[in-house]
Amino acid sequence: MSRPYSRLRIQINQGENQKKPPVFSILSARIDIFVYELLSNNSFEKNDLYPSISYLPMKFKLIRSIYLILLLQFLPSMGLAQPSDPINKVVALKWMDNLGDGQFYPERFISRGELASIMVRVFRLDLRQDLNPQDIRVVDVPPQHPHYRSIQTVLKTNIMQGYRNNLFFPNQQITRAEAIAIFAQAYGVFQFPDQTVNEFLSKFPDHNSIPTWARRAIATVVAEGFLNPEQNKYLQPLQPMTRGDMALLLNAYRERNQPQPETPVVPKANFESEGAGNRE
Repeated sequence: MSRPYSRLRIQINQGENQKKPPVFSILSARIDIFVYELLSNNSFEKNDLYPSISYLPMKFKLIRSIYLILLLQFLPSMGLAQPSDPINKVVALKWMDNLGDGQFYPERFISRGELASIMVRVFRLDLRQDLNPQDIRVVDVPPQHPHYRSIQTVLKTNIMQGYRNNLFFPNQQITRAEAIAIFAQAYGVFQFPDQTVNEFLSKFPDHNSIPTWARRAIATVVAEGFLNPEQNKYLQPLQPMTRGDMALLLNAYRERNQPQPETPVVPKANFESEGAGNRE
């Protein structure tokens, strides 16, 4: 794929090969390249900004360079961090955490133990009143395991299931179908008829690969707008769920269900004392 700023590199080389290099022309072209490469790392359309400044006549180099420098100053407010916004938002809500080195690593896969902790945080499963105080025996999740309490919670609430022989496999990667279905289980699965389920899922070209047991749950997520078939053309239900994909799902849920501010506690009025002065 040709790069729109290749012309600028040619200009630089031509300028540097001249006897009297046009220093400002070279500087201007280098600024162009830097800004374009910066914009290339972001999700908003480069063509909305770049062509309007890169294809100006060369006599406007000074105006263009000043424009680019100002653009650099205002890029953060124009959406420079847009791709990471969903991640920043779910991390700010403490629904997900950065890893030990402070990085999020959106390309890494979600484990069953990590998903259990996410579900507890997002849906506050640990605050449910009907939780059995007696812990469930899980052979491969000892009490010192970092996700022990969350795994106990998702098992007690039936949001996630264990395997035979009291195993949970906390480090096992989880597929997209499993992760989305578990999210739907915590959210509340709509009991759509099969025809409605098929209508929602048929929007994905790979809908036939969705496991039967996950279809109604995934249809719920699609119906609620947490998965947009137009933006996520392929569901890839059997592929591992990544941390980045989970952040996008959680952020869609956050936007759809903005938490309401807590109702302030209004002091009770002392009607008895207030009315006492009116008594004759």
